[in-house]
Amino acid sequence: MMDLTPLDIRKKEGDFTRGFREYDQQQGDQYLDLMAERVQGQEDRERAVQEAFVSAQSPKQDIQEQAKREADLIFREARVDADRSGDEGRKLIQNRDQELVYLGRARFLKGLLGLRDRGRRSDSLRGHSRVSAV
Repeated sequence: MMDLTPLDIRKKEGDFTRGFREYDQQQGDQYLDLMAERVQGQEDRERAVQEAFVSAQSPKQDIQEQAKREADLIFREARVDADRSGDEGRKLIQNRDQELVYLGRARFLKGLLGLRDRGRRSDSLRGHSRVSAV
């Protein structure tokens, strides 16, 4: 099928020969003019749609690129936050470990002091009972 342009249609005006049953040449020319206008209108609409499509592609690409940049930024920020949280978590664990060590030392020292005090009391009671017995 060949592409038909408005110019092709207009060139046909007057090309038809008259046969046994003649046609009204003026009506035929009007019909061809009408068809040429419709074909031209269709071509104009197709061109407008194509231009709209092309112009829509640019914002679409811009939006996709912007979305990708934003996603990358969010990812980087999340990674920084995770690293920071991880550092804070490690520091918290280290602090808790140190507190446990200090607590263990304190309990140990408390236990030693308690033993020393019990030993002193025991010694003083033994010494006191010796003095009373003499």
